[in-house]
Amino acid sequence: MSAKRPPNVPRFEVERKFESNHNTIRDRLTDAGFEQTAELSQVDRYLDHPQRHFETTDEALRLRVITAVDGAHPRCELTYKGPRRGSQAKARRELSVELDDPAVAQELLIAVGFDPVASVEKRRICFNRGDETVVLDTVDGLGEYVEVELVHDDIDAAEVALDRLIEELGLDLEREVSATYLELILKDNPR
Repeated sequence: MSAKRPPNVPRFEVERKFESNHNTIRDRLTDAGFEQTAELSQVDRYLDHPQRHFETTDEALRLRVITAVDGAHPRCELTYKGPRRGSQAKARRELSVELDDPAVAQELLIAVGFDPVASVEKRRICFNRGDETVVLDTVDGLGEYVEVELVHDDIDAAEVALDRLIEELGLDLEREVSATYLELILKDNPR
């Protein structure tokens, strides 16, 4: 098991999410100099802490299985997401480790008291330009979304940079979504 984050990498993922038609945004990304870097299938399994409820503390524990569309060997990550910070953007501290076997990882977490909450399945197309990331997500049961994201140690600076990127890409602020995919899934299918 190896740590995903090297020692000197910034610690906050700062992102904003929008409902958006992928055909429209794809052309804008290309025109703005973004390059497609990956096309993936992701299955996210969320688990709740046995003593404190993550829904109440605004935390998350996610076991993610990532499979490249080209059929490459799947990867597995276990990620802790801290409470949201920031004003408009969703900024969270994230800690991740890569694991070899998602089934054993989930079995281990359940054995020590974590409770499965829900799964989120999506197809993700990733675009990058420098340190800026834009992903096009098609989420089962929810539809098409665009996430703009920076990983940074200064949340305020990242929010300003995201505002500029959102304007550059012409994303509709009226279609911004503050809820996570898990929150959207649970809203439609309460536990």
